[in-house]
Amino acid sequence: MEENSDDDLNCNLGININLSQQRQLLESLKNKYKVETNKPTSTNRRAKKSQPSALLNSVSISQSSSSSSSNPTSQQSIESIKANSNNKKSTKASTKTKASLYENVTVIIDFKLLENYGEQILNELDTLEIKYELKNQVYSNLVTWHCKGDELDDESHREFETVLFILSWKDVVDYVNSSSFVQYISSLSEVLTGKRITLGLCGLGNYFKYWKTYKQSSKQGKNTDKNGLDYKSSVKISRHQLEYALTELELKHSCCHRFLESTQDLSQVICQYTKAVAQLPEKLQKNKRYKNIDFCLVKDNKDCVLIDKNGNGSRRLWQQQLTTFDLVRLETAEAIISKYPTPTHLFEVYKRCSKTDGLKLLEDIQIRRAAGPLTTSRRIGPELSNKIYNFFNATDGNTLI
Repeated sequence: MEENSDDDLNCNLGININLSQQRQLLESLKNKYKVETNKPTSTNRRAKKSQPSALLNSVSISQSSSSSSSNPTSQQSIESIKANSNNKKSTKASTKTKASLYENVTVIIDFKLLENYGEQILNELDTLEIKYELKNQVYSNLVTWHCKGDELDDESHREFETVLFILSWKDVVDYVNSSSFVQYISSLSEVLTGKRITLGLCGLGNYFKYWKTYKQSSKQGKNTDKNGLDYKSSVKISRHQLEYALTELELKHSCCHRFLESTQDLSQVICQYTKAVAQLPEKLQKNKRYKNIDFCLVKDNKDCVLIDKNGNGSRRLWQQQLTTFDLVRLETAEAIISKYPTPTHLFEVYKRCSKTDGLKLLEDIQIRRAAGPLTTSRRIGPELSNKIYNFFNATDGNTLI
């Protein structure tokens, strides 16, 4: 093997040397090659220099990952901080909306109302950030509202100024028993001209409940509740007498009433009326905007269908219109819409046909129920077909459909 390699080397180099010289040359070349391969190059030096920094980076990364994995409390604290900030933002937004809603409204409460029913009313108003004033009113136990701003005219002021008049069960019972309840409220309405009076009747539910239990316990020979001594010492009236007097007040003076059984009920009623008063200017402006229009354009309840500028929602509106007819369900409306996708399409077909054909136009449309092998079908029938035809073609507004 060595001879072959030597011969090859002689041939490649083209030099005539003996065997010993060849071996010496090979050894020198091998040693030289080993030395050159063992010498560090510039790239190797750079790699060796970069190895410590890479190791440090890897250690720092591993430490950070281990610290993040070993400290879940830090992540939880971060998440809790974010949640608290979001909650603060939401509370700030809610307080801004409350303040903007009630900023022009002030509740004016009579001093005697606080003496009789406690300060829970003021606490409820403070939580909702509603402004209030305490002063002596024309009548005791009276609550009124004042609004500042130029957005209300004289007519809206008359509609706006609602008055809440609080009466205890003792006063109501005495007035009803002496048949002077209507006369007393009539004198109140004469003083408070141009204002709508709402009566807050406190404690009447417990009053009638006591006399009902008293009647039952007296038959059974039991003692009545000690808490009802005030009711027992008062005059007894019937529900019929009270309802008759309240109905007379409503007919004569448009006077509404609310039954209240606790101070919490009273404070909630005051807050409800305050909110209604605060929203009244906006509602009046909306009413003026659509006052001269004969049909409804406002999406103000769940049955209204909103249609965008691209016409999306028109199919659902047509479906909603069909379901307003008696005994028309969703599958019936879908069967009609599948053949006549819009009211205009149906109306154009009615215009092209005679009355007899128009009355029978929809009666043979099949209504499919369920799906699959259990599917059943039935016809719309002549009755509904006649109703829809009369609805689209009747010229007299008094026509019964």
